[in-house]
Amino acid sequence: MDDLSRIRELITQNRVNDAIQALVEFCQSNRKSVGHHGETARMAEEMGLSGLAIREYNLTVRDTPGDAQALQALADLYMEQGAVQKAKNMLERAIRVPSFDALRTLVDIYRAEGMEVAVKTAVRAAVDAGLDAKKAGALAGSASANNDIVYIDGIADDRPPELPADADIIRFLHLFSGRENRYARQWYSPTKGRGGYSPVDGPLTPRILRRHFMGDQTLGVYLLRLDNTATFFAFDIDLNRDAIQGAASADISKLRRNLRKTAKLVMDMLDAMKIPFVLESSGYKGFHVWVFLEEPLPAEVLWNLGRLLMGKIGSAVPLGCHVEFFPKQPARSKKGYGNLIKLPLGVHLVSGRRSRFVDQDFNGIDRPFDALREACFAGRDQIFSVIQSMKDRITSTEHATPRAFNETPVRNEQKIYEVPGPEPLPYWTEADFDTDPEVSWLLNKCPVLGLLKRQADEQGRLSYDEAMVITHTMGHLRKGVLVVNYIFSRCANLGTEHMLKSRLKGYPMSCPKIRHRIPSITSQVVCNCDFSDANHYPTPNLHLRTMPESAPGHKESANDSVQDLARRYLRQMALLDRAAQDLNILRNDLIHALNNTSDRAIVLEDGTLRAMTTDGITEIKWEPAENGKDTDNH
Repeated sequence: MDDLSRIRELITQNRVNDAIQALVEFCQSNRKSVGHHGETARMAEEMGLSGLAIREYNLTVRDTPGDAQALQALADLYMEQGAVQKAKNMLERAIRVPSFDALRTLVDIYRAEGMEVAVKTAVRAAVDAGLDAKKAGALAGSASANNDIVYIDGIADDRPPELPADADIIRFLHLFSGRENRYARQWYSPTKGRGGYSPVDGPLTPRILRRHFMGDQTLGVYLLRLDNTATFFAFDIDLNRDAIQGAASADISKLRRNLRKTAKLVMDMLDAMKIPFVLESSGYKGFHVWVFLEEPLPAEVLWNLGRLLMGKIGSAVPLGCHVEFFPKQPARSKKGYGNLIKLPLGVHLVSGRRSRFVDQDFNGIDRPFDALREACFAGRDQIFSVIQSMKDRITSTEHATPRAFNETPVRNEQKIYEVPGPEPLPYWTEADFDTDPEVSWLLNKCPVLGLLKRQADEQGRLSYDEAMVITHTMGHLRKGVLVVNYIFSRCANLGTEHMLKSRLKGYPMSCPKIRHRIPSITSQVVCNCDFSDANHYPTPNLHLRTMPESAPGHKESANDSVQDLARRYLRQMALLDRAAQDLNILRNDLIHALNNTSDRAIVLEDGTLRAMTTDGITEIKWEPAENGKDTDNH
């Protein structure tokens, strides 16, 4: 594995600080080499290392002077630092490549400085370099590079701001809560044609937030809290800058349709997953789709969810549009703040427009704080279930299994018994942890693996090191691929890159190495098994040597496939019976409780549960709330 691949793997493993250190060391030792600086510059940008990104982009331009993408990136970074002259130098070089995006940015800067002569000179230079004259001329004749952006989403907003009550401000702070000790303030300089966000130390308070609603200042929040959790996630849907600037006025309606089509794509996906959301016109050139969580979730879980959701919609996004998912990071670096996003209902300083909430038909909502009072939340179990379902679907395709773990195969029932000696289908169920001899024996004998399995079941997550222990022990078993992938599919923080494609060969992970990697786990159990009689270094897999030969499936036979299916069927039926018994107990307890209420009913947020007796038989009836939403939406 080369150094850059190792750095990318560290990022995938959520080891952000290690990735930063490795990238800095790599760049330092490879300054004189050629061919990789563009990639390292982009990686540095993603990690928030702007100084290193500038140095690497400069080295890219050193190696390839006509790299328009590197020149544009340098200009953007210089603008963020306030080095306007350096930015103009980069853009003036880029328009001779030529680059329309660089020309547009340069025209913005010149116009902000009142340099109309320089605008015409730049346009002429870009045309001489080969840029389409009509396209470039549209910029020269435009009074402002942002004029076409202002109402690009078609949602005009002339209403005065609604001043919220104190309770509305508290609710807003709860819904959009981010980092506890820092927030961001937007700034924009019309004379210099640049803007951005500045971090502000201290908590975001109701008094400060009220100024945001009044339009005195525009605020943003850093999504990741100090404990690396988040209370919401969001999609940022925008039009590409070159698509806007390259469109004539007659094409604005087409851009608007594509923008709304993209927003509808995201909304339809969330609707299909029964994830509630709130839609906002951002006040500039796009939409935000907000999803509020019932409880804070680890950033690594939401980041993994984002990768899966973005992979689902990526190829369907229309040309000229793009979608970003927040949070963009699985964890904050020690010195970084993480990603920020502008808060709703404030004035966007670039366009001068106030953002507003809209319904799914893109009609403005006149009373936004009323809408927030009715906002629904996505639950932890729901988010974890969505991640599991999407991972199952992906891995079932990648690993050529006939179906995802949670899907029932469609068969012709008249022919199902006509196939002699059916092979067990390559999928795994919870019952198989008891019926598979190797797996059940290993989990019972090794308390560390047993604890990791329980943690995956109860918490829905495993750390990278914990996942590696599962992989390099159970991945060596006869059905190790199915076992490992089943466990990982239940861990919402693990991506599909952790899944196995084939049974591992070689030696399993040793016990000393396991204790070194996950001491917080091994210290909770007795991890000191006696393998003194084995001619092998100690590893949990040595427990398989003690499995009795009489254990079902210990030796393979011609009837193994049928016996295996029969054992799994009986175990699954036992689990089903146990669940039915538990449900019946809950039902009887609830009926008893409802009978002791005044109207034999309990009103919940989504509807009413009522005990009703007919012909001496009492049943529980669910009556959804008038808004028609059911419990799956919360």
